[in-house]
Amino acid sequence: MNDDGDLTIGDVTALVEMIKNGERVHIDLNMGLTEADNTKLYGTWETADHESIVIFDETGAVYNNKKYSYQYYPNLQKLVLSDTESGLAKVMLFVNKGSDTQISIFDNKIADFVLYDLSPEVVKVESITLSQTSLDLTVDGTETIVATVLPENAHQKVAWSSSDETVATVDENGLVTAVAIGTTTVICSATDGSEVTASCEVTVTQSVKLVTGISLLPSSVDLEVDDFETIEVTVEPEDADNRAVIWTSSDVRVATVVNGVVTAVAPGTATIACEATDGSEVKATCKVFVDHEYVDLGLKSGTLWAKCNVGATAPEDVGSYFAWGEIEPKSEYSWENYKHCNGANNKQTKYCVNKYYWDGEGEPDNLTVLEFEDDAAFRCWGENWIMPSYSQFAELLQLPKRYEERDYNGQIVPGIRFGHRMNGLAELFIPISGIMNGNTLTSKYGYYWIRQNFEEGNETADALQIYIVDKAIKSLLVVTKNRCSGMTIRPVRRGK
Repeated sequence: MNDDGDLTIGDVTALVEMIKNGERVHIDLNMGLTEADNTKLYGTWETADHESIVIFDETGAVYNNKKYSYQYYPNLQKLVLSDTESGLAKVMLFVNKGSDTQISIFDNKIADFVLYDLSPEVVKVESITLSQTSLDLTVDGTETIVATVLPENAHQKVAWSSSDETVATVDENGLVTAVAIGTTTVICSATDGSEVTASCEVTVTQSVKLVTGISLLPSSVDLEVDDFETIEVTVEPEDADNRAVIWTSSDVRVATVVNGVVTAVAPGTATIACEATDGSEVKATCKVFVDHEYVDLGLKSGTLWAKCNVGATAPEDVGSYFAWGEIEPKSEYSWENYKHCNGANNKQTKYCVNKYYWDGEGEPDNLTVLEFEDDAAFRCWGENWIMPSYSQFAELLQLPKRYEERDYNGQIVPGIRFGHRMNGLAELFIPISGIMNGNTLTSKYGYYWIRQNFEEGNETADALQIYIVDKAIKSLLVVTKNRCSGMTIRPVRRGK
């Protein structure tokens, strides 16, 4: 201040720097005043966060909805507001009326003030753009519309309104709240007198109660071909607007489904899905395993024999060929590509009791029965099935049997029929399948692998040999054959 106690521009600059540095400042503004030039004040003063507004005109000033008289002292850059009721004065100090930001002391508070001059020289709002021009809501739904005011140096404050508040309301921040079914227009208006507006059409519909959960009982199904089972479905909540569901099968070649009724078509696995149709995308699944068909020959052991070979689709189909202890068919069968050796018959790496044939780590493993991981029936058909043992083949050979030829896809297939056809009793047909060595099939004999190996040499494994001469059974013997050869497999069921 100068010697007369008047506030100078230098003082104001110092005050600004002190405020920027976070210091609290007290200024004594009781000083001599000169005649005011009120005409320079006409317009609106507003804080940057729009919390405090002072409006000046020729009749006085309005601050926080209360009327004041005012005097402006340009030489001191000082403004005094007087309460018309109490006569108490309030003082506002500002730095430069021509700048965008004024550092002010008002009501003993330090605040940033922005001057919006409503005279023609002030930049007016030219356009308002809304983040949405149309909005779909359900009853009680909300969404905020964002307004962009241009140019950026125009007055940014806008006013919001709804043409029908019985349909939807809007608050000062553009938050639209749906009230009832219908349509309304939300209007965003500039408040600088430019009369620029923008609008958004709001459509309100009834809220939909969607499905939240679907459960199936049972969650997994074991079936045999041509069997069926009904899956029970529970849809939640009970008062969902649309409780209809749609059923689908991941593989209709294995199982089909209609209205929850699952029908087994062929061996394999499929996933049955039940999905809501209301757009909620809620669904549940049921795993279906269709087992392979078997024949109950009434054997004392209770053994159930598969109706077909592994890889076959009918009893007369020979199916796939496997090396002993391998679980996938190949195009060529030799020691060079056999899984359980190192490229030669005397370099076995599993299922060996003779150290002279062993080429694995440590001592021979002395395994003589296939483990489940190497059992083609178990791995290809599932845990209900395994390759037959010596005793199971021996029991089968005790049944009545005869040579028989059957038609399969226009070709004659020779084989052995076990069991009785009379009186509706079960029977089992096993085709003459031959043996694969290298990529050559020899079909003079029929060979079927046994899961056991009693040969100490360990380059061979046991198999059932079917020998036919002049359409008659010459012999049915258990023989040993090279493990690397390709033979067929007729599984037996582990349990019913």
